[in-house]
Amino acid sequence: MQLNILGNFCKEWGIEINELKTQAVIFGKKALKQDVQNIKFTLNGSNLEIVDSYCYLGFELHQSGQVQIAQQNLKTKAMRAFFGLKRVVMRSKLSFKALLTLFDSLIKPILLYGAPIWTPTSTINKSLCKTINSTEATATNLLKKISASLQERVHISFLKWALGVHRKASNVGVWGETGRIPLIYQSIRLTLNYFKRLNTKSKSNSFVTAAVKEQKSLNLPWYRYIKPLLELDEIYKLDHVTAHRILNTNAANKAAPNPVSDHKLLKDSLKNQSNFSQCIKPLCSKKYRIPKIIEALTNQFKKCWQYQKSTSSKLSFYHSIKHTFKREPYLHLCKGFSRRYSTTKLRISAHDLHIEKGRYSNTPREQRLCGWCQSSMGVETIEDESHVLYICDLYSKQRSKLVKNLSQMPLIEISTEITDSSNINETNLKDHLMEILSPYSTVIPQNHQSLHIHCHRSLNIQPNTPQYIQFQERRSYAVNCVCTYFLRCSEERNSFTEDMRQRNSNARNLNNFTINLVRTSRISHN
Repeated sequence: MQLNILGNFCKEWGIEINELKTQAVIFGKKALKQDVQNIKFTLNGSNLEIVDSYCYLGFELHQSGQVQIAQQNLKTKAMRAFFGLKRVVMRSKLSFKALLTLFDSLIKPILLYGAPIWTPTSTINKSLCKTINSTEATATNLLKKISASLQERVHISFLKWALGVHRKASNVGVWGETGRIPLIYQSIRLTLNYFKRLNTKSKSNSFVTAAVKEQKSLNLPWYRYIKPLLELDEIYKLDHVTAHRILNTNAANKAAPNPVSDHKLLKDSLKNQSNFSQCIKPLCSKKYRIPKIIEALTNQFKKCWQYQKSTSSKLSFYHSIKHTFKREPYLHLCKGFSRRYSTTKLRISAHDLHIEKGRYSNTPREQRLCGWCQSSMGVETIEDESHVLYICDLYSKQRSKLVKNLSQMPLIEISTEITDSSNINETNLKDHLMEILSPYSTVIPQNHQSLHIHCHRSLNIQPNTPQYIQFQERRSYAVNCVCTYFLRCSEERNSFTEDMRQRNSNARNLNNFTINLVRTSRISHN
């Protein structure tokens, strides 16, 4: 098959084609390719090489039409960028916010390159559409599919590296601590924006417009898997009049003191439609709002996250201290990488306590005991996070230091309240410790000397004021005190574990020495 028209056009306009870099791809099934094995493509008398795939503008086009190969290539490039970043960046010298900025600037654009092309036909997109109104039983499977996607693997690996936890740390805990939504949702947003742009700004005689019309008329996979996403917005299936009314009402609600909810408008619409004859069915408006679609998808993810957090035995402690999906303030307020990762490890159970290490050796939960309490006090107690932070005598000295340091601040922000720090002691430390790390808001009481509890809702402080700066300093001080306590507890336990290991090694050496001495004496006696 000669490409004479292309060759003549290039000659006429003085365009030179490099035949060595020009290749041909035959798209279709293998059964169809058997009929065209003898076909040859020639350009200016030179035969073109027929290949299985071709990289066009950085995107791998495969003969099968599948996008998995392109996604794998993007993942490989992103991992190469990730490893290059790790070689030149000292994460201990950068804030957590700076690390996330590096990811969003250098790695995420690689992962999401060409997202509007490969997202609709990806496996994870199909799963999201099927499970949007599913039961909680499918929540675990959905999160597993999201974490197994190629793009999210790189995302999770970077977050674990930035947090300082090992690769077996819970993905649910990593998402919750950082408040990061999986990349698939950003990919869907890019896809919907691209689809909207194709339908509104494309010229009627362009190749892109013709391709979109063909996708719709033939119901091809790319459009077929975008349509379920569009239907997540309730106005997509409504009639034109109701959809137009809702859109105009939403625009007016931005300035209205008493906005009208979409639920009320939909209720009125269904009531009006019931008055029509059943034989008359209005056409669907096919209008959609991208923020509403993304909101529905992210709400679904947060529900799955909440369900997985509440049912996982590994995250029982994390479930007791983590209630909302958001980035934890201590990640920005904590000074020092060692304090930050020690806090994260304890919170998401990525530590070396027996309650976690026993999981890998299949030790029963009731037999994962605290070595210090068992050896020094003869008490068999499960070594979990609560035992280490609030009960075990091994860390009593560090616990006393924490209470003393907190008592130096007259007022400390705790959850939705501000209380006098002198009321915090080792007895009620459990009620306040984790709440110091996750304050509700950045407000301070009007009367600084008051010893009463003040609710945040009655307090308002403008940013960049002296009171605001003073309160931020107090908040940062309290957070760093708690993070330092976590670090010291970790160091204390490592020291105790090393001593126990050394003692056991010395005991084994002494035992072996005694056995050899007895054997030597017997030989000499004989």
